[in-house]
Amino acid sequence: KRMCAIIILAITICASTVIPDFAIDVQAATGESNEMIYGADIGFLSQLESQGVQWIDDAGNTRDALVLLKEKGVNAVRLRVFVKPPENFIWTKPDGTTCLLGYADTQGLLYTAKRANDLGMKIMVVFHYSDHFADPLIQDIPSEWEDASTSELEQYVYDYTEYIMAQLAGENIYPEWVQVGNEVSYGMLYPSGSNQTNDFTQLTKYLNSGYDAVKSVSPDTK
Repeated sequence: KRMCAIIILAITICASTVIPDFAIDVQAATGESNEMIYGADIGFLSQLESQGVQWIDDAGNTRDALVLLKEKGVNAVRLRVFVKPPENFIWTKPDGTTCLLGYADTQGLLYTAKRANDLGMKIMVVFHYSDHFADPLIQDIPSEWEDASTSELEQYVYDYTEYIMAQLAGENIYPEWVQVGNEVSYGMLYPSGSNQTNDFTQLTKYLNSGYDAVKSVSPDTK
């Protein structure tokens, strides 16, 4: 199997039909970099590689996908991590369909993060706090946490986040960004973390637990 590398850059442009007739002076916050970030979500990369998928450059040469992305201008990657994904890294959804998860357990995260870090890329880590993809409809509690109380879940979120961050730090990897939860518009760790009754109390506690754990290991991570 061979696959040409495709870079998808999502750019959101907000435009107004009314242009103000006065100048607006916009300055970066003190200490912030003006570097433009060109990112790629590579969460499936190692799993696809294990299936024999290859990436080729414009000259038809087989190349390391990450090196090729860097040559094309990508300077940051997005990685995800699941608590205890299925051993085959394939998720059977509630509707019976299946999808790849990527090698997104702890070891898979470390492997890909090290590759990106060695190339000098910035890293974003997304914590799903589930054994598979979390989204607005599905925010399943990890199987190992199923019988936990809300206070126990708060502690589990902290402990797990701290553990993953410490594992990364052990490889001298400090993510530029961490996303605490994935697609949490309606909450996380359902049902207790749902906000669909307009009560954000428990969701806030879960998010704060993750945030505090990230900062305890890597204070500069955003």
